[in-house]
Amino acid sequence: MNSNNIILTIALLWPFAGFAVSLLVPSRAEKGLSRWAFTTLISHAAMLLALSVSWFGQSEPALQLREITLYRHDDYGFFIDVYFDYISATFLWTGTLIAGMVVYYSGFYMHREWGYKRFFNTLLFFYAAYVFVILAGNFETLFLGWEFIGLSSFLLVAFYRLRYIPVRNAVRVYTIYRLGDVGLLMAMWMSHHFWHANITFAELA
Repeated sequence: MNSNNIILTIALLWPFAGFAVSLLVPSRAEKGLSRWAFTTLISHAAMLLALSVSWFGQSEPALQLREITLYRHDDYGFFIDVYFDYISATFLWTGTLIAGMVVYYSGFYMHREWGYKRFFNTLLFFYAAYVFVILAGNFETLFLGWEFIGLSSFLLVAFYRLRYIPVRNAVRVYTIYRLGDVGLLMAMWMSHHFWHANITFAELA
């Protein structure tokens, strides 16, 4: 595995690690929690910068990693595939910039708000899911990331869960994501029907 692939693997897993550590931060440590969330994003941006510079310098068309096979039966294999290209780089940088501004602003805006820790935990989980979706290299990986994003979006919209309107809107969001599930499952079924394989986006390109 070359250096670009190593950085890409770390960049995929780092937001999940940041989310896991945030679960261990005490609820009363508001500054520590917000600083850790911001540090997670800044360090992830540094990884993306290193990956982008190294990748552009080598003039590779794309990076692809077939990481873990979760299930195999006969000719079918359900595996996690990671794919990085110009489009992925653009969306990663855009998402990281927006998430960084949200985390920085929320550190002040959510001060002494009930559920402060829950908000930052969910926000970091959403960001990790976003990175997972952007780096998805096949429909199965995309579907897993989509489920993570759907769950975290539902929890963020319903953050004020004792109020009627946020909960109602969260149910609407949940419904829309489930409609998206149907589309993704149909795309997965059609790809297996036409190509008789777990086809990757690199192969489609």
